[in-house]
Amino acid sequence: MSSAVQTEQERTRVRAHRRRQSKNWSLFLLFAGPNILLILAFIYYPLFSNMYYSTLDWRLGSSSATQIGLENYAAFFTSDSGLEVWRVTAIFTAGAVLGSMILGLLIALVLNKKIPGKTAARTAVFSPYVLSGVGVAMVWNFIFDPTRGGLSHILGFFGVSSPEWYLNEDWSLFMVIIVYVWKNLATAPWSSWPDCSPSRRT
Repeated sequence: MSSAVQTEQERTRVRAHRRRQSKNWSLFLLFAGPNILLILAFIYYPLFSNMYYSTLDWRLGSSSATQIGLENYAAFFTSDSGLEVWRVTAIFTAGAVLGSMILGLLIALVLNKKIPGKTAARTAVFSPYVLSGVGVAMVWNFIFDPTRGGLSHILGFFGVSSPEWYLNEDWSLFMVIIVYVWKNLATAPWSSWPDCSPSRRT
């Protein structure tokens, strides 16, 4: 076979390879392009915009802003309100994570045993995860209401008055942690155990 024929065959293979690559990229852009555009428009653009806005001194109602660099960050991390935000965030994170882990482990140990009504109990534990935020708010508003709530009646039976869950900032944080743990208990490690899925047969 002459070198000219070999060269032509090589060029043909290269052209075919480029056509396949072009076709693959076209299919990729066709299927992934809309998702990429949505992610860029609704996630990354707002993210980087917020990062830029955080370096501005922009008063409410003002039509112009002044570039101040990292002064907003310095003010936040050195102010009493900023430290309070860190304190509340740390308490919430510790309470929510530890509460979900510990309670989830205890539930896993119980629901992994042969007990009557195990399937119903698994379903009851999993059901809060699929509830809407409005449904969760209505349920716990009925429970925590200091005058007509279910918890206030139970505490009243023992002669204890209900805390002001909505007025006291410490009790409010505790209330939010309880609701968060209850709502997301189905995502705790117990739910990934093979024998602890609510859909499994007992």
